[in-house]
Amino acid sequence: MNEEKLEQEIQDKGLNAPRLTPELIDLAIKSQAFHIFDGSQLTVCCLTLQNGFTVTGESACVSPENFNAEKGAKIAFENARDKIWMLEGYLLKQKLFESETGTVRMSKKNKIKRLVAELATTRNQFALRNQKVINLECEIVAVNFTARLNAKSLESAENALNYKEIREQDNAEFMAKVLKAMRD
Repeated sequence: MNEEKLEQEIQDKGLNAPRLTPELIDLAIKSQAFHIFDGSQLTVCCLTLQNGFTVTGESACVSPENFNAEKGAKIAFENARDKIWMLEGYLLKQKLFESETGTVRMSKKNKIKRLVAELATTRNQFALRNQKVINLECEIVAVNFTARLNAKSLESAENALNYKEIREQDNAEFMAKVLKAMRD
C-alpha cells in the first residue's frame, strides 16, 4: 500500500491523534545529494534535514546491464527518506511525553541528584588522592628522620607523626572550605 492510500485511509477513519504524515517527513528534508561510485552500480543518496542532521540511503544493482541511474537515485532516496520516519517518530513521542508529564529529558531534580552523586564521587577520589599524598609526604619525612635518628633524639620521629596529624587537619579544613564554597 502506498503512502497516499494509507494516509487517505487514516483520514477516512478519523484518526487524528498526533502523528507523522508524509508531508511532515518531506518538510524535514532540507536538501538532497546523490553519488554513483565509479565502476559500480551503487547509488547513495544523502538527505540533509532542516536541523543539519544527515541520513543516507543506498541502492545497488547486481547486473551492470540493468543499471539505471534515475531508478537507482529514486530507490536510494526512498531508502534514506524511510529512515526519517524513525527519527521524527522518536522526536514526536518525546515531545508528547514531555507535554504529558511536564518534564524535560532530565528534570532539575534528576540533574541535581546526578550532580550530587558526581560530587560525592569526586570528593571521595579527591580525599583518596589527598590521603595518598599525605601518606607519601609523611613517609618521606619519616625516612628522612629515620636516617637522622642516629644523630638526633627520638624526638625527631615524634615530629614526623605530628607533621602527619597537621597535614590531615589542614586537609579537613580545606575540604570544609571547598564544601562551603560549593553550597554558596
